[in-house]
Amino acid sequence: GTSAATDHHALIEGDHGPWLLSLAIFTSFWLVMVAAMMLPANMNILAALGSVAPGARSRALATGTFLAGYALVWASFGAGAFAADTAVHALAYQWHWLHEHEWIILATTLATVGLYQLIPTKRRYLERCRHQTDYISRHPDDTPSATLLQGLHYGKCELACCWAPMLLMVAVGHHLVWMLLLAGVMLAEKCFTRGVLLARLVGAALVLCSPLVFLVDYCCH
Repeated sequence: GTSAATDHHALIEGDHGPWLLSLAIFTSFWLVMVAAMMLPANMNILAALGSVAPGARSRALATGTFLAGYALVWASFGAGAFAADTAVHALAYQWHWLHEHEWIILATTLATVGLYQLIPTKRRYLERCRHQTDYISRHPDDTPSATLLQGLHYGKCELACCWAPMLLMVAVGHHLVWMLLLAGVMLAEKCFTRGVLLARLVGAALVLCSPLVFLVDYCCH
């Protein structure tokens, strides 16, 4: 019930004090959203970490340090996206034409996300994410430094795979329906044998939706 207050538009345009405070608020809620959307697809990796760490305390430490590295990657992306969106808002206020045609921002975002879903880089990093569990099983090391590096490595791999769908969350805000929809898409991409095909279908749909943003805006005005 508080998602509207933590939306990036509200934090940028509202009266929340210094910009750094708004950044901290956004990043905190961003990590909560990332946990809700991404961790269900990564339970097998956490289970693999638990299998190589003897004892409950070691498992907890290994899981904690892995998630710390993982969260650091996604927090950096969220903070960067918030900073970039702040710049876009400032540009829209200074550039009257862009302010009158704000649909271009959403249309460009949809096209960018859709095109990334279609290129080979997406497929390559999706395959790497799928094999991360095997890598942990083949290289068992439950020391805090090793699991922290594993979390950083996997976080960067998953970021390269999933940054585009998550960028939509910056564009549309912390909306529960979008969260459920995109979380389901990313889970299916990783877990189903035809996940690459699904990624391409989603990408093609987003590219096709990009010009529809103009049509909707034109009809409404």
